[in-house]
Amino acid sequence: MSRIDVVVDQGMMNRLTRTLRAVPGGLKRVIPPAINKTATQGRTRAARRISKASGIKVGEVRKRIRIQRATRVRWAAALRLSNKRLPLILFSARQTVARGVTYRLGGATRSRLAHGFIAVMPSGHRGVYMRKWQGDKRAGRLPIVEQMALSVAGVYSKGPQVAAEVMRETRGLLRTNIDRQVRYVLMKA
Repeated sequence: MSRIDVVVDQGMMNRLTRTLRAVPGGLKRVIPPAINKTATQGRTRAARRISKASGIKVGEVRKRIRIQRATRVRWAAALRLSNKRLPLILFSARQTVARGVTYRLGGATRSRLAHGFIAVMPSGHRGVYMRKWQGDKRAGRLPIVEQMALSVAGVYSKGPQVAAEVMRETRGLLRTNIDRQVRYVLMKA
């Protein structure tokens, strides 16, 4: 599972300590909520970037990014990107007449999966399947195997520009969220 960490640097901590000296428990009331807000915004930005790079819907990517939140004791948050491979149906798969299934990876031209087909299982799950082969012969009607593509973590790690953009944007958001949370705590004090 890939990770994106959101942490506070020492210079910012010294500045905050001076600013919140008069507020009881000030740092514990500022840092964790600001880090968690940044992690949530970072997940949104990461999902958008990964979606753009892979061609998957943003909502499908977002489901596969988990947030490990900061607490009053542990002042760090992490975004965990799933390593589980994604079903090929999410990549704009379409059934063609007697040619198999076409799909689009990363917004590039469409690719073709010969002998593939789209089916709906009794559970209601829709996917791209292929019949299992034994050597150079098809095994028969069954078993069928769902076809998978790359994972969210794979898209994130393969595109260095995706990772760099997400980290750069997230660092800028952290400073903004801490300032906003400081203003809120000082207003309430």
